[in-house]
Amino acid sequence: ISGRPLVYLCAACSSLCSVLLGYDVGVMSGAKEYIQPDLELSDSQTAVIVGSLNLVAALGALMAGKAADALGRRVTIALACTVFIVGAAMMAGSGSFGALLTGRVVTGVGVGAAMMVAPIYIAELAPPDVRGALVSLTDISINLGILLGYGGAILFDSVLTGESAKWRAMVGAGAIPPALVLMCLVCMPESPRWLIAKGNPRAGYSVLLRILADAKAARTSLHEMTESISHHAREARWKDVLCPSDRAIAAAVSIGLGLGFWQQASGSEAAVYYSPEVLKHSGWDGRDLLLGNMAVGTFKLAGEVVAFFLLDRVGRRPLLLVSSITSTLCLMAIALAFHLQWGGGAVLFLLSSFMLCFSLGLGPVTFVVASEIFPLAVRGKAMSLVVFINRAMSGIIALSYTALATALAPSGSFLMFAALSGISVLFYYWKVPETNGE
Repeated sequence: ISGRPLVYLCAACSSLCSVLLGYDVGVMSGAKEYIQPDLELSDSQTAVIVGSLNLVAALGALMAGKAADALGRRVTIALACTVFIVGAAMMAGSGSFGALLTGRVVTGVGVGAAMMVAPIYIAELAPPDVRGALVSLTDISINLGILLGYGGAILFDSVLTGESAKWRAMVGAGAIPPALVLMCLVCMPESPRWLIAKGNPRAGYSVLLRILADAKAARTSLHEMTESISHHAREARWKDVLCPSDRAIAAAVSIGLGLGFWQQASGSEAAVYYSPEVLKHSGWDGRDLLLGNMAVGTFKLAGEVVAFFLLDRVGRRPLLLVSSITSTLCLMAIALAFHLQWGGGAVLFLLSSFMLCFSLGLGPVTFVVASEIFPLAVRGKAMSLVVFINRAMSGIIALSYTALATALAPSGSFLMFAALSGISVLFYYWKVPETNGE
């Protein structure tokens, strides 16, 4: 296999790394309902179990940046998947809060590493005319994983008896996606840019020849990549990312960190992790909660699919602006629905609409732009920093949402998220450039 089919296969396989996070988000929304009584956890312990994965994923992303630059993109993907499988097995076999938390920590390292390296690998392999759409597959895979998690929760809830068996099957099944990725790695080449940067242009040319299926185009790309890499020949240190002397790198890092922060500041992860609690506040209960989860996940995935077809046609900035504005309006409407007690149906519709609007731009475009704005020399470390900020924000929100909803009520918490989302519109308008075709 060669040419575009190979590129599409590599993008699809590596984007499955993001299914790891999505599955955990989806399945934990149902599994925690059984974990808490089975292990006799307090509300605060349950919140720690839910939110800890994303906080650890932030650290996993930082570690993966060094590994991706030193060992290569493929090897880092393989390591991330292996760590995730080990973590899933530890969670499924845990019998106490401490053991389960340890499994969550190990799983979080794998999630963070996979989230960091997959967009870089796709961006360095894909031609410019389809790069945006293919990188967005990583976020589509997150949402596919969320749906699989919701579906898994419903399936195991239906076919198994006993709280312990249900939640252990739910979390243990998370080992399946990374196992599939490991099998796919056999036919996936290394990033040509990484090979050239490591002083192996012959191997880089070989990969370019496979993905372009044209010797002249491969030689041209090899020359362009060599020229680009020569401008940043020295491997970046953390100082070059955290305190860059190059103004272009400083601007890119500032934008990247903003992208990572503002994507999660709107509370989207809390809406997914805690959708059962949100729906409970509006009057839903029982099996309807899991079905409501499926509706939210379906709308979220639908937005990603629409964005996939628009990214390389209309550009990145328009999608970010439309998505951030409409998400803000939806969050305001959700707050109003709780305040005026509009009922469960209205809340489910608005929550699903928020997920749809979020996924039109904020979801997929964030890491597309982040993967495109950094020079190769700092890309690994800079992207790991973006994922660190992103996952840290996600973890903080997941850990604090229960307390936040208690202190401010659901209406107050969603109004706060709406205010933060409104501020993000200014960031996207004033700071984020168009990177389509770059």
